[in-house]
Amino acid sequence: MATILFLIPPFYSHFHPMLTLAEAFRQQDWKVVVGTSDAFAPQVKEAGLQFETVTISRNANTGIAAHTRQAETENERLEAFFQATREGPEATLLVQSRHRQADMLADPEGLIRQVNVLNRHHSPTLWVVDQLSYGATLAMKCLKLPFITFCPPHPFSIPSAEGLFGVPVRWPASFHPDPQQMAMVEATATEARTLFTERFQEMLNRHGSQETVTNAFAETSPLAVVYQYPLVGGQSVENRQSIHAGYCFKPQPLPLEWEKKLARWERGKGRPRILLSFGTFLSRREDVLRRCVRGIRQAFPQSHILLAAGDSLPLLVSLADDRTMVEAFLPQTALYSQVDLVIHHGGCNTFVESLYFGKPMVMLPFSSDQFHIAADAEAMGVAQVLVPNTFTSEDLTAALNHALAMETRQKVCHWQQELHQRGPAYACREVVKRCFGT
Repeated sequence: MATILFLIPPFYSHFHPMLTLAEAFRQQDWKVVVGTSDAFAPQVKEAGLQFETVTISRNANTGIAAHTRQAETENERLEAFFQATREGPEATLLVQSRHRQADMLADPEGLIRQVNVLNRHHSPTLWVVDQLSYGATLAMKCLKLPFITFCPPHPFSIPSAEGLFGVPVRWPASFHPDPQQMAMVEATATEARTLFTERFQEMLNRHGSQETVTNAFAETSPLAVVYQYPLVGGQSVENRQSIHAGYCFKPQPLPLEWEKKLARWERGKGRPRILLSFGTFLSRREDVLRRCVRGIRQAFPQSHILLAAGDSLPLLVSLADDRTMVEAFLPQTALYSQVDLVIHHGGCNTFVESLYFGKPMVMLPFSSDQFHIAADAEAMGVAQVLVPNTFTSEDLTAALNHALAMETRQKVCHWQQELHQRGPAYACREVVKRCFGT
């Protein structure tokens, strides 16, 4: 039996798609080992996979961002990030680019040693590493191990050899970034690319590699790159290396307690059920979540709202009433079938899950690859995009009506069918075919 070893960083939004792919390999009779944070050990073992403790990153998000135990410097950086989102996308991208310079390789020698131990113990036929875990990619290259790359965010998160990581190459129509501020973002990203590539190259040289790296942010497996993203026009076509899984999660049944909660909510014209979620990090923007609820109520007074409040629960719980459920955490993948529309931040997981379940969207992107995802969703005709810091209730009313219109629903249905033809089992088969020709 062949062995595949997944190195999964301690981030909730990355862990679950990679674990789903790991389970797909187990179903194809591979022995699967998962190296990740101890916080995820119960879920790995529950899936019937072998667990190994691996420290891949010094920061983490194993559920709700601020509830995860962090070093004090990481907490300070989180606060700086949240403050930057209040100033706008340019400030947010600038902060992220500056932080990236300190993040580039956390204890690379330590990770290489951990990987070496795992390699001696398990002798994997193939490894799977997260694209944003650059230290893991470095370890693969230094130890000359066969691996594939899993890319959890937007495909453009892998820049070209001359490209800049973390700098959007296109924006949704409602965003008009300031050229001077974006010039600062680009300058900082260029500096980060130079410093990171130099350090990456230095580590390769130290371990006897003859490989020359031109952009360390663009380094991926030469065998295959799996994207948990649909094949959208404007991106590179699927080729020998790229595999567009479309989605990478397992639909979940609705828990009995939630069936009881939702039983009193009748659906009908003028009473849409709306899921409102900004993910594990951006739920901290309670001001935007609050304005969303206010705007929904203006557009559809009889609507029903499911609000994932995260860390902002104490500030938002007062919004709960007979038409609004406010919870710190929602069983999101189980709830899609129960709602008519999703309002979210443009995170990749929520985007592909909404498409899979055929739900139109309103998106409010704040940072990172969310601008690329929102631009794609806009071009695909499956979502309306608003600027989170400046949208009005009137803007949201117009966006909601457009998202619920028949034309949008038809486009969502098309993409739903596209996704259902792919998935983790498809990605698993393609990896085996391209890496081993079987």
